[in-house]
Amino acid sequence: MVHFLGYILFRIVVWIVSVLPFSVLYVLSDIFSFLMINIIRYRKKVILDNLRHSFPDKNEAEIQALCNQFYRHLSDIILETIKGITISEKKLRERMIFLNPELLNQVTAKGGNLLLCGGHYNNWEWATFAAGLHLVPHVVGIYKTLSNKYINDYYMRQRTRFGTDLLEMRGVLQTIEATPNQATMYVFINDQAPFKKNLAHYVQFLHRQTAFISGLDKIAHLTKLPIYFYHIKYIRRGYYEATFSLLCEDPAAMAPEEITQRYAATLERDILQAPQHWLWSHKRWKELK
Repeated sequence: MVHFLGYILFRIVVWIVSVLPFSVLYVLSDIFSFLMINIIRYRKKVILDNLRHSFPDKNEAEIQALCNQFYRHLSDIILETIKGITISEKKLRERMIFLNPELLNQVTAKGGNLLLCGGHYNNWEWATFAAGLHLVPHVVGIYKTLSNKYINDYYMRQRTRFGTDLLEMRGVLQTIEATPNQATMYVFINDQAPFKKNLAHYVQFLHRQTAFISGLDKIAHLTKLPIYFYHIKYIRRGYYEATFSLLCEDPAAMAPEEITQRYAATLERDILQAPQHWLWSHKRWKELK
């Protein structure tokens, strides 16, 4: 019953946001970010701790300014993600531009599968929504099921309406091995903290040893599929560009830990270009059991 009521409330919020023009949406975002900075102070201790460790050369005033910039960006991302649930194809094509999809499409044109990875940087949700419009013939986003079944089922329907399919993480390796040469791109967001130490690879990332979940690297090593990285660039408010680069052409020739290190280094370079656009509120460096 609680989950169903949560679902009804979620649908009401989605409907309200869906009818707002973007100009009004960003006024609402400004108000929301002000509340997060000054009243709610959402995970502020976590954010500041993450920023201080990641940017030891910045003084406290610079860290506080970066924290506030992050809150403003996070507010935009939250409302844009909700807006994305009902956004039209025309608007999504205008606001989430894919610059070089041919780099990936030429692999699948020959019947090959590939792995595509990125991070929680800029509007990763819009990139997932739009992937099916630009990447052919088949895109599969790897996801974790939401705890509320009603919201999960609704959100899955909306996320797949432009052609991107979804697959729960636990079934990825079996699916890839069972369907070779199906011209499919499997999309991973791989910068989450692992749950346990035995699931982690530790690599240098943002000035400290960081645990990355061991999944993408092992899958790539076992399946020998090439890995590409997607970069999402902030153009202006509500507009983003995605570009793609080759991360690893022959993962079988590399140890899984080396793949993870290359992924982390690529993500770090993107983050350093505009630090406020990464998800600093995530408890990224929590102690693992």
